[in-house]
Amino acid sequence: MTGDPRRRHLGRMHRHAWILTIFLTVIANTSHSQPEVDLERIAGTLVQRMALQPGERVLLVGAPGRFEPLVPLLRQAVVRAGGADLGAMTATGAPLA
Repeated sequence: MTGDPRRRHLGRMHRHAWILTIFLTVIANTSHSQPEVDLERIAGTLVQRMALQPGERVLLVGAPGRFEPLVPLLRQAVVRAGGADLGAMTATGAPLA
């Protein structure tokens, strides 16, 4: 191959970007092949890592999506850990910079 080495490098990067895009699209569209997730374990681990003090108030704020079923489990885990559950809110839109 002849020509500008930067141009060849950009061509390879472009090709790799397309491959990655196709791969991610295929993965996103094969929801039936996604492994089962233990949401109760995730909720317990997250709340444990919060290291809540008795009566500490917790308000969950998150984007809607795949892990919405995690919200009630998190709220229950907060109460079991001695925290005060203030509820959950959905946040939409671009994050503030």
